Amino acid sequence: MNKMTYVSIFIIIFLTMCNRNSNQNGVENNLFITSNETNHDISFDYNVIEQNQLLSKIIETKTNELEMIDFDISTVDLLGFNKTNLSVRYTEENNFIGYIDLYKINPDIHIGGVYIYDKYIVLDEFYQSGNSWFIGGFNVYEYIPDIKITKYKSLGNRVYSCIGMPYQFKGIHNDYLFIDIGTGPGIRGIEIFDLKNNEVMFSASYDNWFYFQDNKVGGLVISERNIRNYDKDLITIFFNYKENVKFPEETFGLYPIFVINYTYNVLTKEIEVVSGKYLFEQ
Repeated sequence: MNKMTYVSIFIIIFLTMCNRNSNQNGVENNLFITSNETNHDISFDYNVIEQNQLLSKIIETKTNELEMIDFDISTVDLLGFNKTNLSVRYTEENNFIGYIDLYKINPDIHIGGVYIYDKYIVLDEFYQSGNSWFIGGFNVYEYIPDIKITKYKSLGNRVYSCIGMPYQFKGIHNDYLFIDIGTGPGIRGIEIFDLKNNEVMFSASYDNWFYFQDNKVGGLVISERNIRNYDKDLITIFFNYKENVKFPEETFGLYPIFVINYTYNVLTKEIEVVSGKYLFEQ
């Protein structure tokens, strides 16, 4: 045989041995898909594996971050009542322990304000709509110090919820939960919920601000436009008071609406009219 023939035979033998080694390495490393109908570049397999490993590390890191921030509340320097925006003060029967804004510490927890009492814990929990998270409403749970903050949603005994509603937490007096309702200034709603008996005990409206002192809720208003939304006793009080107020002699082309300002006692359920007058509307 001539020299070219020897060279050709050597090349054929070399390529055959390389192909065998490649097949064996592929089987041993489990990098090739064994289906006869699927065939793709080995570099794609490496990319997928690396991406999956990276994603797992990211998820693990996020989980570890949440575990780290999911602290024991007793180890945190909580803020006092005066650092909150609450309107209703606590009582000795249900003392206010402290407040903290978790969103400022780690937004990924999706919890804002945390208000802790002897009996209850209030969480401004975010809610998800599509791919976005929003704040609105809150949840109230029985306070159990051994439960981590982010575990209340799955483990806690929830006694009140208004997530996704235009409701704001305004404080707890004994077992009475005070809720501010509305989306803007002016006439807004107020609701008092009895956490112990699981019932709404009072609903009303107020004009820009309300106060709670000596068991009385003040700054409450009722107008002729919404009087039919109230019970018969309050309707009777409204019109009895109106009868003693003189109708304005001059309306200036406007429509007079009678409005009363009153207080409500949460213990005795008594209503006291503070004042009443006509307001003019177009």
